[in-house]
Amino acid sequence: QFPSDEDDSGNYSDEDDDDISIMCEDNLTQNPRILSRDQMKKLQNSMPASVQLMAWSRSYSLLRDGSNFETMLHKCKMYNNTLTVIRTVEGDLLGGFADRPWFKQKPNGVLQRSRSFYGTGECFLFASNPEGSGETDDIQVYNWTGDNTYSQVCDPNEGTLAMGGGGSFGWIIEDNFSRGTTGRSSTFNNPPLLKGAPGGTFEVLDIEIYGFKTMSELFMS
Repeated sequence: QFPSDEDDSGNYSDEDDDDISIMCEDNLTQNPRILSRDQMKKLQNSMPASVQLMAWSRSYSLLRDGSNFETMLHKCKMYNNTLTVIRTVEGDLLGGFADRPWFKQKPNGVLQRSRSFYGTGECFLFASNPEGSGETDDIQVYNWTGDNTYSQVCDPNEGTLAMGGGGSFGWIIEDNFSRGTTGRSSTFNNPPLLKGAPGGTFEVLDIEIYGFKTMSELFMS
């Protein structure tokens, strides 16, 4: 039996009554996770089957690690699959699953930050309070439509992350993770991911990015 979240001495938590594994962290009381376990489970069910078998690792947290863009890239560069979770100052959640690193590989193996869209049809967006939704806290997921390949983009020079395109970004985070914008994208056929946000703009309270590791990678780390 692996240790639970309450015992931070182990590698990750595992509960008998579900099939989601989350790597343990120190100081969860001071830096709690944004997502509840139920929300994690719903999002996990939308991921590729191979990723559903992996353990979750909160590789970056804005409140825990600070707002330096290079710090975020360094902490996330080892993960092929990531989940970005954004909490606004209003308490709403939005984000997306990306199936390529936020560093893009060059053919010779040298890491290169991408300045153009990339990713595949396994990416998706999600939101807790999108435009047109009812009074519910349930997470809504928006899958790839096949209309284009504007899945994800990372611009270190501008300090921006974004997912979705064709019309507007599904979401984009700018200015050292302090603010963002959401709009309709043809990539995911999503509405603006925040209800009632003027011009789709919002202020960021916290961001966390989860990376996913296989069991063998977990025990080798």
